[in-house]
Amino acid sequence: MPRTSEMVQSKYLKTADIPDPVIVTVEKVGRVNLAKEDAAPEYKWAMRFKELPKPMVLNSTNIKIAEKVFGSDNTDDWSGKEIILFTDPNVSFKGEVVG
Repeated sequence: MPRTSEMVQSKYLKTADIPDPVIVTVEKVGRVNLAKEDAAPEYKWAMRFKELPKPMVLNSTNIKIAEKVFGSDNTDDWSGKEIILFTDPNVSFKGEVVG
């Protein structure tokens, strides 16, 4: 039987997609529309990686950490740089603990 995390499909990275820490290379940073079909646009920033098929939606914490790790507030400078992705079980999103 499938796990519940396998039943919920997403076109963006979720905790189940990164079970172990992984080193990835930033391809680009851009805006994505998270709104459901027929809803008003809800744009967020996302980071794409060369090694993964799905982008990671960025929150303010991710953005600040990436800025510090990459040593630049210009996201154009982040392309081609490596970063370690891992899950933190204590992260919350829209009031829910999602990891």
